[in-house]
Amino acid sequence: MGFSFLWSLLLLGLLIGPGASRAPMVVTGTLGGSVTLPLQLQDGQQVESISWVSRSVPGAIATVTLVEAGGPDTFHQEESRYWGRLSVVGPDRSLQISHLNWADAGSYRAHINLRSSRLTHTREYSLHVYERPQEPKITASSQIMKDGTCFITLACLLDQAGEDVQYSWDPQGQGAVVSHGGTTLSISWRSGVSDSYHCTVKNPVSQSSSSISIKPLCSGSFLPCCLRKEFLLFLILGALQIKQI
Repeated sequence: MGFSFLWSLLLLGLLIGPGASRAPMVVTGTLGGSVTLPLQLQDGQQVESISWVSRSVPGAIATVTLVEAGGPDTFHQEESRYWGRLSVVGPDRSLQISHLNWADAGSYRAHINLRSSRLTHTREYSLHVYERPQEPKITASSQIMKDGTCFITLACLLDQAGEDVQYSWDPQGQGAVVSHGGTTLSISWRSGVSDSYHCTVKNPVSQSSSSISIKPLCSGSFLPCCLRKEFLLFLILGALQIKQI
């Protein structure tokens, strides 16, 4: 039984050896910008060639052939939708993609051939492309009670939210309720409390924020909801008395 266990470990070591794939590295880029897929070679590795592959394009999109004795590398781009947007950067010969578009998001692989080994080492990447969020819009509704308490609901909106967007409010304060994925803030406001509220939206590449002043929503020009009927009745009675005169 002990021998079988050791033999299983040996087979497992062969399967996950240096030529096997690692878990994909998540890389984020901004729409229209540039992103680098880092190669992260180990010290002392003598690389002969590197082939870069995109799952959305058949075959390699670029190949780097390294010359011994410090000679210049040979970089070749295949004719694909990546043409003119690829370059090799850094001592590790990492791949840089410029002018990112939505179609660039997806899986990539780097196949690394070493001079001292016939094994092909593989690095995997998962590229996510995001657009910088625009300035959010804040809408508000309020209800003033007889005791002067003002109940306010704030909604933070984006025309195009995109993926992986997070919302946050500042300040939240005691008793504040955040709902609908963080887009809505419900608060009970009184004079003397913070007058300005800020909504911040962010994704993995950037963030943007907007603010709104609360005091105008809860000023004396707004009648408490419980007094609106009484005020309307007062106006009607006043109009009737004027007609009688």
